[in-house]
Amino acid sequence: MERKILNFQADKIEMILAAHKAPARVWGGRLTARTIQFHIAPAANTKIAKVESLSNEIALALGVNAARVTRTDGTLSVEIPRAEAKFVAFADLKTRLNADDALCRALAQAGTAILGLDAEGVPLLLRMSSPDVAHCLIAGTTGSGKTELLRAIIASFVQHQ
Repeated sequence: MERKILNFQADKIEMILAAHKAPARVWGGRLTARTIQFHIAPAANTKIAKVESLSNEIALALGVNAARVTRTDGTLSVEIPRAEAKFVAFADLKTRLNADDALCRALAQAGTAILGLDAEGVPLLLRMSSPDVAHCLIAGTTGSGKTELLRAIIASFVQHQ
């Protein structure tokens, strides 16, 4: 994604917030496979609830169908879907895992499966043999990827166990 487009979107977020008397500055962000997160720093007099209530206006201004305001580890972010969502291929996950010795050793343990990537882009593993894991429930709405996740877990068990 081009930096110019990201800067334009960041400027629009700042303009929408300022127009609704909730000034904030976009100070960074993160690109994930399916979303763009803009980290924002509200002004001292800006209420977080006001920023959260403006998610529909932000989505409309950016031309996307949804925008979500989240708080993670003390960081306030506006999250929008990417126009060109990238899919995470199982083969790409295996390549990343093979490049990291610690992840390779973890995957070699009995009952460990590849789930996908976390928000930071690090491969996410599930160790079913862990005493902390009694059950694994796969739930979600239609089209959210439950079947693909189950296929990835099964393929992971077949290849590594």
